[in-house]
Amino acid sequence: MNTDSQKSSDAKSVAAAFSSLLGGVTPSSYIKSRPDGEFIIFEFASPSERHFRLANQVNESLSEDHSFKDRIGVTSRKKKPSNVLATPEAVMLQRELAASLTVDRYTFGENFLDRYTESVTNLEDQIVVAANHMVFGRRGSGKSSLLAFSMHQLRNSKQPFAWIAMQTYAGRSDIQVSATIIGEIISEASRFADSPSEFLELAAQLTQLGESDDGNACQSRLARIIPRIRRLLSEISSPNGTFTIFLDDIHVLGKAMQAQVLSSVYSLTRGNRAFIKASGIEQLTNLWDGIGRIGLESPHDVQILKLDHNLTSPDQSKMHIKSILDRHARYCGLPEISYVAGQGFIDR
Repeated sequence: MNTDSQKSSDAKSVAAAFSSLLGGVTPSSYIKSRPDGEFIIFEFASPSERHFRLANQVNESLSEDHSFKDRIGVTSRKKKPSNVLATPEAVMLQRELAASLTVDRYTFGENFLDRYTESVTNLEDQIVVAANHMVFGRRGSGKSSLLAFSMHQLRNSKQPFAWIAMQTYAGRSDIQVSATIIGEIISEASRFADSPSEFLELAAQLTQLGESDDGNACQSRLARIIPRIRRLLSEISSPNGTFTIFLDDIHVLGKAMQAQVLSSVYSLTRGNRAFIKASGIEQLTNLWDGIGRIGLESPHDVQILKLDHNLTSPDQSKMHIKSILDRHARYCGLPEISYVAGQGFIDR
């Protein structure tokens, strides 16, 4: 028979386990006595299916002799607190919003599609098409999120892809950067290869080539091994349907090198069941060098998708931003953003 001291310790262990699944935030809870024993009940302003699932996950981790094995509940908070910003749900929301300010391939993990809010002009239907796309938009318009939407669709359908965070190469204007980026693409592709050794060997060679001091020799060597790289990528794309290369924030490269890098990557993908999906700020991006005739020329080589509509129409912007905040709020156990933010705040 469990003592009161043991039950108290067990209740704390359950709360700690739930807190761990919620990123370190401990939800409100209380002990409820019923004829068949005591239960630990966790409160949320508006619990979602996620919270019930997490409660079951905590329960499954408990030993059979645990005081609260099969005695964990989730319920709605009966009364709205006077200080809603002090609730665990509001604390979680603040953390989630902070985490969402910069989106990359890992943002929200496997929950990304559950957390994603569609763009104002429904560009999601286009970005998933097997074609080359360039997503333009100012900072905060959702460029990386749209690329990540496409990436997660591919992941769910077990299609191969490579995600390159171009911020790694910010400011680079040397010709060697093309070899380094292609080396990273090949390294990413190796995850989908039956025999990755050749991919990894070639990726190492390209990385070394990209670190050389002789730009002309690097460019010459890269041109000679492009056919080999194309062959390796075809081994990935042919049995799987397509291979997609994501270049997030292409505009951070030196402007003179952007068209060159895109041209090099395009030489791997064209006619090879492989596609490029890139993002950038339009005013800082150079897709096509007309003099050298290199890069991606719209609309022949790449389709342009623009996200600034998300921000330029006041009414649409308000509805769009509120829908994003509502989705984050529900994920954290709140009914909607207005539960913690007044109408005046939302209007601003």
